[in-house]
Order: sequence, then C-alpha cells, then structure tokens
Amino acid sequence: MAGGRGSSGIALRLKPYLKVVAFRVPSSYVRRRMLVRHLHRNAATSKSMGSELYRTLLLQVAKDVAVGGPCWAVFSTYRPTGPVLDDGIGFRFMAGVHRLVLAGRAPELARFYPSAGGTEAGDPWPAFLDVVRANGAELRELMKHGLQTNEVGRCRAFVGGFLTVARETGLPLRLLEVGSSAGLNLRWDQYRYEFGTDSWGDPASPVRIVDGFEDAMPSLAGAASVASRNGCDLAPIDPTDPEDKLWLRASLWPDQGDRQDRLTGALEIAARVPATVVKEDAATWLRAQLAERAEGTSTVIYHSIVMRYLTDAGRAEVRQIIEDAGARSDASAPIAWLQIEGTGTQEIRLQVWPGGEERVLGRCDPQARHVRWSAG
Repeated sequence: MAGGRGSSGIALRLKPYLKVVAFRVPSSYVRRRMLVRHLHRNAATSKSMGSELYRTLLLQVAKDVAVGGPCWAVFSTYRPTGPVLDDGIGFRFMAGVHRLVLAGRAPELARFYPSAGGTEAGDPWPAFLDVVRANGAELRELMKHGLQTNEVGRCRAFVGGFLTVARETGLPLRLLEVGSSAGLNLRWDQYRYEFGTDSWGDPASPVRIVDGFEDAMPSLAGAASVASRNGCDLAPIDPTDPEDKLWLRASLWPDQGDRQDRLTGALEIAARVPATVVKEDAATWLRAQLAERAEGTSTVIYHSIVMRYLTDAGRAEVRQIIEDAGARSDASAPIAWLQIEGTGTQEIRLQVWPGGEERVLGRCDPQARHVRWSAG
C-alpha cells in the first residue's frame, strides 16, 4: 500500500517536468521515427519481392531520414492522415527518383538502374543522394502521385477465374474492374499464358505470362470472348499518354526486368485495344453499372489489392451492391465476383450467381509471381 502511495507521489512531483519534456519533443522527431520504421518495412518488402537494389537504397534512405538529411527534407512536408503512414509513401519516393532516371535527368544514377540500361555493380547510394539533393522540390511534388504499378503479372492469378466463369456460363464476359489504374488488366485476354504444357491466348502477344505455380495449375481449357471492358479508379491513368506511361514505368522497380517487359507489351496492346476507365469511387460506379441486367453476357466484377484502401463502411457497401445484383441475376445474365485481396498473402476468390457460393481458387503474393492454386 505504501509503495503505491509513494509511486503516485513521485508521479505527481514529476508531472510538471514531464509536460515540459513532452512539449519540447518536436513533431518532426516523431514523424522521422515513424518514417524510419516504415522505410525498413519497405526494404524488407523489396527483398522478399526480389529487388535487391531497392532493399539496399531504402536502408540508406532510412539512415538519411534518421539524421535529418536530404531525403528527410523531401519527406518532411508529408503529414500522415492517421496514426500510421500509408503503405506507398516510401515507394512513391523511390518512384519519383526512378522517373527522373527514366527521363534521362540522372545519368550517373542510371548506370545502376537496369530499367535505364544500367549495368554498374558498385554502390548506387552516392549518385542516388546527389539526385535527391538536386531535385528535392520536384520529388516532393512527384510524391503526391498515387503509386500506380497496374501489375500485369496479376493476370497469372486472374486468368483461371475468368476461364472458369466462361466455361461455367458459356457466355461472353462483360468486364467491370474496380481500381483499374491504366486498365491494363482489362486486356487480360490479349496476353499469352503458358503454364507447364498448357497454353492459352495469342502466341504472338507481346505479353507472355509463364508458369509461377506451386504444384497445381488452373485449367486453361476453353474459349473466352470479351464483350466489353470498363473500369473505375480514383486517379485513372491514360496508357496512351507519354507522361502517364512514364509514371507507370517509374512505379515499377528498376531491377525487375520481367515486370518492365510485361508493362511494355501491355502498353503496346492498350494502344490498339480500347477500354474505358472513369474517375469514380467503387460504390457509386458499381451501383450505376449493375442497375440494369446485361442480357446474354456474364458480368465479371473484379479487383486486386483494392479493398484495403476502402473504409469498413465502403467495403460493406461494395459487397452489398454486388450481392444485390447477384440476387437479381439468372442464367441469361449471371454475375461473377473475382478478387485478389488479403494482407500479406492474397486470396483468389470467386463467386458466381445464381448461387453465389464463394470459392477460394488459390493464394498468391501481391505481384502474383508465385501462385498456389487450389481449385484444380
């Protein structure tokens, strides 16, 4: 009992000093600490996803931020809107630097960036820091862009779902993609898929998506025709606009040549295969798209790593809109919902109405480089 009173007394005596100390800790210190931890997580993600270049650079960026260096000067105006930093801030910073490299404005750093033809194997950090010092104001503006990778590799995980819907319904597919970015995955049927001894799609396609499965693979049997391609995004990108294409390239990691190659091919296809992507939130757009039945087609609503950016209420609203449309469907106008969503490992889920039973088709990493298919 006495110990308890003594502790309370010490706390009371120290209270005025604790207030002073708390008042004197600058908010920038707290933000720097948050950012350093976040950058370390970004570096770990880069390593796990196969980018040694970004792992190395992000660890150096974290050290520079910790001591208030040039990288911190770029980040310093950023204010988180919640208790944690958004997932993309470290990678948006890296994309801004990458954009300068791809635009030919950082030739010394370009020597280390394979995406710009670089083959240097030394330490890229001094050249990287020079670019940050010289372009701080522009990098602050570039970081305001959303990180738009529009990962074409996710079609490796999507294609099995699309072909399942096509086989089961026997109808052309009406594509509705939420979070479309540049709409590259709205052209999934224009890509070539080669899984083991099985293949699907145009052999001459400039986009080839090959293997990447652990054990079982999806069936590529059957034909699929696309009746229409529409999507929504809060910040859509025009795949035919030079500046937008540059940001798409910059958003990819420079030492991942396979992703860069797929993007190049997908942009070529986008120039000749039309798709419509409008600036609209998911719920508003879906409500309008699903208000009327689309006779003679299978409507496929799909998205990848989008739900985490919606509020709980927003996710519930999207689900309700889709389930209501499913309840109104029949065999002449079925509704399908195909998702790649989750935290860490993503689940590939499919529901088809009438019926609406949910199936877990498989699991994959965020880029769908490795897929564990479970649907046979």
